[in-house]
Amino acid sequence: MLTKIRLGGALALACVALPGCKLANDPDLPPIATCWTPEVKEQAKSLAETMMLNSFHDLLAVEDKQHGQRVPSKDEIRQYLTVKAGDFFTTDRSATAMSATCGLTLDVQVKNNAGEVKSSTGNIISFSVYQGETGQSVTMGSVDSTKILLGLGLFD
Repeated sequence: MLTKIRLGGALALACVALPGCKLANDPDLPPIATCWTPEVKEQAKSLAETMMLNSFHDLLAVEDKQHGQRVPSKDEIRQYLTVKAGDFFTTDRSATAMSATCGLTLDVQVKNNAGEVKSSTGNIISFSVYQGETGQSVTMGSVDSTKILLGLGLFD
């Protein structure tokens, strides 16, 4: 126990001595837990689900039009797509914008009409949390969702 305390104290002192080194509880940075507050988790999960649904719809639209088939609606697609967010984590924090760069793990399942399931688990999705005039805003890019769906091998 004493060794852990000494080691932790030595690391904290070493960090203070290094220019640019920031500790987890630095008051000039947003809290390290910014990425997993209940509000942020809910916004990030909702964005990830919406992005997966939109990407799946867009990919199906291209595929179905090439084969002369009707493109299913997003409500129809939602029946076959399951998206679950897992662990949330912080990768960086900025004192300049009081923002945090975050990530989450995402599991995706797609079921076809025959009941066969294709799965992709542990996908990493990046997102950012910014302080805005009315509170925190969560932003997320869509590139990851298309890669995940293409990786399932559902499209030609």
